[in-house]
Amino acid sequence: MESRSHPSAFILAKWLKRSKTSRGVSIEIQYLRMFYVAQVNFGIDIAALIGLFQIILGLVYLIYTIVKLLRTRNIWSNLITAFYIIQLLIVPTFLFFSGCVLILQGWRLDPILQFQQFILFLLIVFLIIKEMVINTVGRNR
Repeated sequence: MESRSHPSAFILAKWLKRSKTSRGVSIEIQYLRMFYVAQVNFGIDIAALIGLFQIILGLVYLIYTIVKLLRTRNIWSNLITAFYIIQLLIVPTFLFFSGCVLILQGWRLDPILQFQQFILFLLIVFLIIKEMVINTVGRNR
């Protein structure tokens, strides 16, 4: 007995008639668009929550770093200011994109990769809090 598997989207699209719809787009193209959109799941799971926290943390860190740079730009040397500007551009950008990926595609990760993302998130939170505490204590001296 031969087992039959389901045809892929591209083979199924070839089977569809190439009739035009009211907007002039073939049924084949509409089906392929629907197939690609169906790959995104907006469920709330651990990965999506970590992604949401990363986006929020990126925005908070961006605001904190801008305020810190405005307060201390005359105190630091140009090299330190340049490093903080680079950090201002890189860290929130990475957190934002990583958070978006986890929100949109985190449901595909197996539990060990979700745990790895959680551990990395805790490391990032620790380093950001450490920097905030060190700068606050250093500024109050």
